[in-house]
Amino acid sequence: MTLPHRIEAAEGADRALDGDIAEHLGLVPPWVSKRLNPRWATWSGGRDYWDAPAYTSSIDAALTLVPEGCEWIVEAYTSNGVKAAHVRASAWVSGAPRCFAATPALALCAAALKGSTNG
Repeated sequence: MTLPHRIEAAEGADRALDGDIAEHLGLVPPWVSKRLNPRWATWSGGRDYWDAPAYTSSIDAALTLVPEGCEWIVEAYTSNGVKAAHVRASAWVSGAPRCFAATPALALCAAALKGSTNG
């Protein structure tokens, strides 16, 4: 499953996904990955070791994934507008298909990554 599809399937903010996004962007060296070094996953205070931005919980952080000058839209749904119980938001970034996810930040992350990779 691709990173954008994993983001769309997430049920909420996820620090592991934040780290995967940062790694995908080249902000975290692959050898520091939690998958390769599980004992380094957290340090005192429970913070993630790489200090990745909170892409999956913050619209502001997710917006940093959208290329400058690119058009984008984020929509949040009420329970009356939901097509499926787990979908509560959608996002569109110019050049990518509309993405649906549990939260607006997740939807925007997925759309931005699909736009940058075309898939």
